[in-house]
Amino acid sequence: AEFDKMLDEYYDLHGWDRNGIPKPETLQRLRLDKEPSHKL
Repeated sequence: AEFDKMLDEYYDLHGWDRNGIPKPETLQRLRLDKEPSHKL
C-alpha cells in the first residue's frame, strides 16, 4: 500500500499516468505531441 502511494507520486511528479505513460500535457511540454511515434 505504501509502495503504491509512492509509485503514484513518482509517476505524477514525472507527468506520467498510472501505467507509466506520459500524459498529453507532458508530451506537449516536451514538444512530442506532434510526433506520430509517440501516439498510442
